[in-house]
This record gives sequence, structure tokens and C-alpha cells, in this order.
Amino acid sequence: LTYLALVSTLFLPMSVHLAGGAQAKPANPAPTAPASKGVDLTGVPIVINDPAQRVAPYSLAIIRSSNSEIKGPQLDSWLTRATQKGEPEPYLVLAKSRVLCFNRDFKGGLRLAQKANTMRPGDAIFLIGLGRAYATLDQEDEALRCYHQALNSKTLSAFSAEMLSNCFIELDALENAYEAGTKGLKLKDPSSSLRYRTADVAKNLGRFKEAEVLINEVFKGGTNSIEIWNLYSEIERGLKNWKEVIVACDKVLAFKQPLGRKKMIEAQAHKADAYQQMGDYKTAVKEWTIIINRLPLNQTYRRNRAQCYNKLGDKAAEAADLAAMKKFDQSLITD
Repeated sequence: LTYLALVSTLFLPMSVHLAGGAQAKPANPAPTAPASKGVDLTGVPIVINDPAQRVAPYSLAIIRSSNSEIKGPQLDSWLTRATQKGEPEPYLVLAKSRVLCFNRDFKGGLRLAQKANTMRPGDAIFLIGLGRAYATLDQEDEALRCYHQALNSKTLSAFSAEMLSNCFIELDALENAYEAGTKGLKLKDPSSSLRYRTADVAKNLGRFKEAEVLINEVFKGGTNSIEIWNLYSEIERGLKNWKEVIVACDKVLAFKQPLGRKKMIEAQAHKADAYQQMGDYKTAVKEWTIIINRLPLNQTYRRNRAQCYNKLGDKAAEAADLAAMKKFDQSLITD
């Protein structure tokens, strides 16, 4: 993940062109489709698609947290609340393991994760917690062993499957991440973020058709964000559905964020490339020019515009772009 950030789950009415030219009807809010995260009035993250949420919400919030999402003081606050509320000891022990790992006491975290697993043997969440503790010590084989046990556990829920998919992604085990995601989607109350994440993994595996089905299910749930439209664009690029790529890129660009941001740059470039791939070279030139004006030293964008000028028979403009590229290349040469 890697890279992979949790998708926003804003249930808003929208209309979106789906692959193949069909247009989705505006989606109504879906109260039965739980978000994978949120906050209640006391500030605790809500994870409403796992039974443990009812008995150990604060511990579970710590257990599911990633270092990029959570700050140390917040973890300490949740741990204090979990202790004060008398949450079940196995969850408290696993939560303490996560806090130790966050504070870089990896061996201490592993010891507590092992202890928690003796209290709840075979439980998917606890196996995942143990695997994460091993992963912090770069013991990847042991981590994967725990993750595979969790994948085959009868206690696997949609929530724990999402955690598990994330863990497999962190170890670049994309096939396993996809398996965990698809398995979780068959369980009760899978979240929009699990569908999004599984679609992203499918895309990275080159399974664009499967990814397209999943991302369209996210749209049907009424979820809307720049990340989703960006992923939809990448999927449709893989399928060479250029008209749909343009629709998706326009949606991304409509968020009105600075063009210098990575997703906005990618959307503008993908839009220009889509017009070029369709043979609409005149429009492609306009779109390439927008991004070249922002990033004049990018040789790929300028080369693509030169190719469009060539197709249009504008030899002077093509020569100007090629000359600018040559001048830039020469500026990189030093004695």
C-alpha cells in the first residue's frame, strides 16, 4: 500500500457513466451498507461490521489502526478508555501489543500478541494481530503463516478480512490480498472501503474486468471521492475504454484541487492520452497543453503532444516541441 488509503464513504446522490455507456441512476443513501470507519459522539472509531465492536470498541479501534492513520496520544487515550470500561482481557492485551509496536517496542509487542492468541486461539483478529507483530520484526514468513491461518479461520468477518487484505498488501502478497478481499465481500456487511481496496488490488494484478465490477458496486452504494474516480480511470485505461476514462478524469478534475497534486496531474494526463488513443488529436493537443503549461519540463507529455501535431500535419508545432525536448536534454549534459 503500500499505498493503499481507506476510501472516503460519503453516501451522496450522484450520477455516473458506467462502462459500456450505461448511466447509473442517482443512488440513495444505503443505511444497511456500513462504513469501515467513522466516529461516534465520544470520538471512538466505529467498526460496525464485526461482533467484537459491541464488547471491545476501543480495543478494536487500536487493533485495526495503522501508523499512518493514528497518533500515539490517541492510542493511549483509547487504551485508557478500554481499560476503564472493562473491555475483555484478550482484546485489551492485543491492543496493548499494538501500542507497544507503535512505540517501537517490537519484541514486547510480539510477546503480548502471543499471549493474546493463547486466550483466543484460532480467532482471525488475534491471528492478524500476531502476524502484524511478527511483521514489525521483519519475520515475514511467520507473519504470512499467521495471516493464512486467519484467512482460513471460521471467525473471519468482513472487517477482519479487510484488515487481513491490508496486511497482505504490506508484504506485497497481492494474490493473497485479493483472496482475502473477495472472501470478505461474501461475508456479512462488507464495507465500501473493502470493495474499493479489492478493486484496487484486482487492478494491480491486471484483472481489470473483476476490478470494474467491484468499483461499479462502490458507485451503486452512493460512495463518491476523488480516490474512487481516480481508480475507476485506471481500471478503464486497462480495459482501453477511452470514453469512460475521459468521464472519470473529468470527475477527478471537478474536485477543483491544485493541478500540482499527483491525482490531478494523472487525471489530466490520462484525459489527454485518452483523446490521443481515440484519434481525436486536436482535442488531445489542447489537453496536453494544459498539463505542459503546468509541467513544461516533462518530456513524455511534450513528446505525446508532438506526436499529435504530427498526426495533424502541423510540422512547425511538432518541430517546436522536438526542439524544446532536445534543448532540455542538452541542458542535462555537463563537462
